[in-house]
Amino acid sequence: MNNKRKEKLGDFSLDIAKYITTAVILATWFKGADTWKWYDFLVPIVVVVAVTWFGLYLIGNNEK
Repeated sequence: MNNKRKEKLGDFSLDIAKYITTAVILATWFKGADTWKWYDFLVPIVVVVAVTWFGLYLIGNNEK
């Protein structure tokens, strides 16, 4: 995979992490925090961390 594609994929994964974060915040705001379970927050946090790490890895690996 060439460097330009890696950088675009890294940017895309960072955008996905931002969208997941925004969706969780908006869903909490509209649904109410009292009806949420602990795993409703844990799963998106794990996904956001993994996708962010992957995006930063691709962007950082691109500069070598």
